[in-house]
Amino acid sequence: MLPSPDMYYKKIGSLIHLQVRAARELHSAMEKQLNALRENNISLINQAIESLQSLSQKLETLDRKRAYLIQSLGFNNTPEGMNDCFQWCDHSGQLKTMWNNLLNISKKCQQQNLSNGAITQLKYRHAGRAMNIIQGSRRNSETYNTKGQSHRHANPNKLASA
Repeated sequence: MLPSPDMYYKKIGSLIHLQVRAARELHSAMEKQLNALRENNISLINQAIESLQSLSQKLETLDRKRAYLIQSLGFNNTPEGMNDCFQWCDHSGQLKTMWNNLLNISKKCQQQNLSNGAITQLKYRHAGRAMNIIQGSRRNSETYNTKGQSHRHANPNKLASA
């Protein structure tokens, strides 16, 4: 037999509210990271990384607490289990609305993370190529021919010998 839905409505709502707030903070930190990447500001990039790690840990902790609570009530920690839980205790639909908001913010975070990662990877490759030129490295560089096929060739540009 399940306990009172009203008591757990407040507990679940509180956890989801905290998750939404932390997810918004995470998305904001990711936007700050993007600006720092664009400005090539190493100090701000490092600050953003620290903030992202802290907020990610906070979100993971909150999610574990929510999952534990849901499972202790006999619901699976799956989308279907969450819907079952909402049917049980969320007669107003507010929890489901907050949950959907959390899912939407999470998607935005994923998209922002992919964008930031792509920018980071691109900057990393550019820096590597610049170092190869400066050092006169014989590492192969890769370009594409008119058919879009990759073509490797030795790097003829040697700044080190200039």
